[in-house]
Amino acid sequence: MGVVSNSDGTVQAELRRLGVCYAPDGTEPHPAGVPVGVVIDSAVVGVAKPDPAIFGLALDVLGVPASGTVLHVGDSLRYDVAGALAAGLQPVHLDPHGFCPAPDGHRHVRTLAELAQDLTALSGRRSPARR
Repeated sequence: MGVVSNSDGTVQAELRRLGVCYAPDGTEPHPAGVPVGVVIDSAVVGVAKPDPAIFGLALDVLGVPASGTVLHVGDSLRYDVAGALAAGLQPVHLDPHGFCPAPDGHRHVRTLAELAQDLTALSGRRSPARR
C-alpha cells in the first residue's frame, strides 16, 4: 500500500506528524500511524496526477506491476480516476456525497470503511479457509 499525492512537498511529513501513515525510513523506531510502502509527493518527484508516470513511480518502489487488480483510491474524477485508468490501474472513486458526474465505468465508495468492508468480503469469498 502506498500514497500518491499531488502536494507541495510536505505530504510525507504531514501524514507522519498526524499519525496517519508513514513510509519507514529508519528515523523513528515506532512512529504512530500505519506503515506504507511508499509516499509519493508530486512536488518532490516532479510529475503529478493524472500523469500515469507518478503511479508508475509508486508501483516501482512497491515492486508491483501495473494491472487492473491494483486499486487506486482517490477523491478526484479528473486526477485520481483518470490518472489510475491511464496507468492501467483500477480506480475507486471516494465520493462521499454521490456527486460524481460520470458514475459509469469505475467503482464508487462513500467512505474508506466501506471500501475496507468490500475488500474484506471479497477476500473471504476467495479464501474458503478464512470463513
